[in-house]
Amino acid sequence: MIKESIQAISDREKLISDAVKAKCLHDAFVGLRRHAASLGDWKITEQIDTLEQSYSMMLAYAVGGQPDPQRDELYDSITSGILKLMDVVSYRLAIENRPDLFYSTFRYEQLQTGDSIGSLLDEYRDTVQYQSLYNMLGTAANGDSNENILKSENIGRRIFNRIWTTYPFSVDDMNAVSSIFGSSSPFPLNFQLHMVSALVLSLIHFYDQRKVDILLDIYQNGQSPQLAVQALCGALTGVYLHRDRYSRSHMKKKVDALRDITSWQSDVRMISMQLIRTRDTERIHRKLADEIMPQMLKLSPDIARRLSDKTSISDITSMEDNPEWEELLEKSGVADSLKELMQLQEEGGDIMMATFSNLKSFPFFNDAANWFVPFRADHPAVSGNGGEDMKKIASLLESMNVFCDGDKYSFALMLLSMPEEQRKMMSAQLDQQHVAAMEMRNASLQTGPALRQQIANLYIQQLYRFFKLFRRRGEFNDPFARPVNLAALDLLAPDLSHPDTLRLVGEFYFKRGYYADALQIFKQLSEKGALEAASLQKMGVCQQRLGNTSDALQTYLKAELMCPDSLWTMRRIASCHRMLGNIKSALEYYKRIEEHRPNDIELALNIGHCLLETGEYKEALKYYFKVEYLSPESHKAIRPIAWCSFVMGQYEQSGKYYERIMLDNPAYSDYLNMGHLNMALNDIREALNCYALALEQPGVEKEDFISDLQSDYVWLERAGVDLSVMPLIIDAILYGKIDKI
Repeated sequence: MIKESIQAISDREKLISDAVKAKCLHDAFVGLRRHAASLGDWKITEQIDTLEQSYSMMLAYAVGGQPDPQRDELYDSITSGILKLMDVVSYRLAIENRPDLFYSTFRYEQLQTGDSIGSLLDEYRDTVQYQSLYNMLGTAANGDSNENILKSENIGRRIFNRIWTTYPFSVDDMNAVSSIFGSSSPFPLNFQLHMVSALVLSLIHFYDQRKVDILLDIYQNGQSPQLAVQALCGALTGVYLHRDRYSRSHMKKKVDALRDITSWQSDVRMISMQLIRTRDTERIHRKLADEIMPQMLKLSPDIARRLSDKTSISDITSMEDNPEWEELLEKSGVADSLKELMQLQEEGGDIMMATFSNLKSFPFFNDAANWFVPFRADHPAVSGNGGEDMKKIASLLESMNVFCDGDKYSFALMLLSMPEEQRKMMSAQLDQQHVAAMEMRNASLQTGPALRQQIANLYIQQLYRFFKLFRRRGEFNDPFARPVNLAALDLLAPDLSHPDTLRLVGEFYFKRGYYADALQIFKQLSEKGALEAASLQKMGVCQQRLGNTSDALQTYLKAELMCPDSLWTMRRIASCHRMLGNIKSALEYYKRIEEHRPNDIELALNIGHCLLETGEYKEALKYYFKVEYLSPESHKAIRPIAWCSFVMGQYEQSGKYYERIMLDNPAYSDYLNMGHLNMALNDIREALNCYALALEQPGVEKEDFISDLQSDYVWLERAGVDLSVMPLIIDAILYGKIDKI
C-alpha cells in the first residue's frame, strides 16, 4: 500500500464525486480505478469490474432501444456503489497514516487480536449478568461490585469504539449489533442507547447502509420511545448529511414500509423541526454572552444592594414577585431578553448551551464515547467520592428531563470538584418541594408526542454539543456546520411538504430573521396555493429585507387582493412604490391610509416627503407643520420645514428652523443647507463659515463636498444666487480665506 497525503486522497474523492453528480460515470470509474490503485487490493478491483460490467450492460440496453423498467433502480445502485467503494478505499488508505482520533482508535482496536463486536458483546453480557446476580443475592462485597461495574464500563466503551470505527459493516457485524436491540435482548436500555450513538457517530463519519438499516429497524420495533426516537434522529441526520450516497431505491422501500407506523409522520416532522432549531443555538449563545450577561453584570451592584436588605431569599425564583427586583430588570431591558429566552426554551430552543459549554473540560469528556453515555447515578464518574450528598444530587439529576445526558455529567462533575461544605449546602436546598415539582413535570411527559419531542430535543442537543465542543471536534464531519433541512430530501418530501408543516418552518425562519430560508418556504406554500394574506405579507417582508423591492411590491399587491382593508399592507405597498421612485403611487396609498389614521405622525411625515419629492412644497409644508403640532417634542419635521421654507423663498422662517437645528447636533447636510440659505440672503461670510463647517465634518472628502454643492446649484439659482461666484466661494474655502472676505 502506498502512503499518500490527505490532500491527494481528498482531491481524488472530489473528482469521483463530481463525476457522479454530473452523471459522467465513465469518468467516475476512471477516477475510482486510479483511487483504488493506491491500495493495491484485487478484491476492490474485482468489485469495480463487477459494477462497471453492470453499467456496460445497462448502456447496451439503452443504446439498443430495448425497454428496461429497472434502469433507474440499477443506475442508482451503480452510483451508490461507486461512492461506497470510494469511501472504502479512502478509509483503508487513511488507516495507515492519519492521526485522527477515529483512525487511531481503530488501530488500537485492531491490535486487540481475537476480539470482534460479537465476542465483546458476549463478554459484556456475562459481566452484566454476573453483576445482576450478585445485586439480587446481595452477597457481593462493595469493592468487588465496583470492580465489576468498572469492567462493564470499559468493555462497553470498547464496543462503542468498535461500532464507531468499523467500516463498512459486514453481515456478521450487522447481525451482532442487531442482537443488542432484539425483543429478547439481554442488554440493559442504557447500554442500547449508548450503542445507538455509536452507530450514529459512525454513520456521520462514513455512510453505511447497513447501519442505517439497523437504526431504522430499531425505530420500527419501537421497544422504547427513547430508543426509537434517538435511532430515528441519528438515521435521518446521517442520511441527510450523505444525501448523495444512499441508494434511492433501497431507502424508498425502507421508508415506504415505515410509513405504516402511526407515529412516523409526526416523528419525522418533529425531528425535522428540532434539527432546524439547532440553527438558532449560536444566536441564543451570543445573546446570552454578549447581551444578557453583560447587562446582569452591570446590574450586579444594584442587585447586591437591594438583596442585602432581604432576609430570606434563597434562590432567584423568589425574587420574581419582588417589585423592586422586577422594576430593576424592566428598566435595564434584561426582563425582555429573559422573556424572549424563556419563550425560545418553550419552543425547543437550546438555552443551556452557553451555560454548559464551559463545563466540558473535565477529563471525562476527553473520551468521545463518554459524550453519549446515558446518565446514571451509579456511574463510576459520579458515584465516587461525593458521599451521600452526591448520591442524592445524582439521583435527582437522573430523574430530570430538562438536561441532556452530557449536561448532567457536566453538572455532577462540577459538584464533585466543589469543596464538601458547598456540596452539602446544595444538597440541603434540594428539599421535598423541588423533588415534588420535578416529579410532576416528569409525570406530564410520560407518554405521547410531548415525550417523544423532548427525547428528540435532548438527543439533538447532545449531538450538537459533541460536534461543537469536543476537544478534537475539528477531526469530525460536523452535521451542524450548515443548516439541516430534511425537507430537501426527496425521500421525505411526502412527509414534510404538508402546508401546515411548511407554514411552521416558514414561521420559524421568519421570526428568527432567516429571510432567505423563509422566502423559499413561502414560495413552496405559494406553489401549493396555500398562502393566505398573512403569509403573503411575510413573504413580501422577506423579499424587501433581501433587497428585492419590486418582487415585494407584487407580493404585497396580491396580499391586498386577499385583504383589501389591511392598513399594514397599504403602508408596505406605499413604501415599496416610494423606494422604486413611483412617488405618485406611493402618495395615493398614503392618502388612503390617512382616511383611517388622520392623526398618524409617521404617516403625515411620509406624505410630506412624497409631496416634497413631487415639488408640491406648499402642501408638503402643511403636513410637516401638522407633524410638529401633533408631536411638539419630536424633531422629525424640523429639517423638512426648514428646507421647504427655503425652497419657497420664506427665508426668515427657514432661518428660524435652521437656528434650532444648529443647537441640536447639526449634521453635514445641515451646515450645507444653512450655507445655501445664507447665500440666498447674500450673507457670503456666514455662508462660507457654514460651508467650511460642512467640509470639516468627519468622513467628508473634498470631492464629495464639491459634488454635493454643485448638485444644489439649481436651488441656489432659483434663490437668485449668481452661480458665477460659486467657484470662487469653493476656492476661498479651500484656501481658508474666510476671514479675509
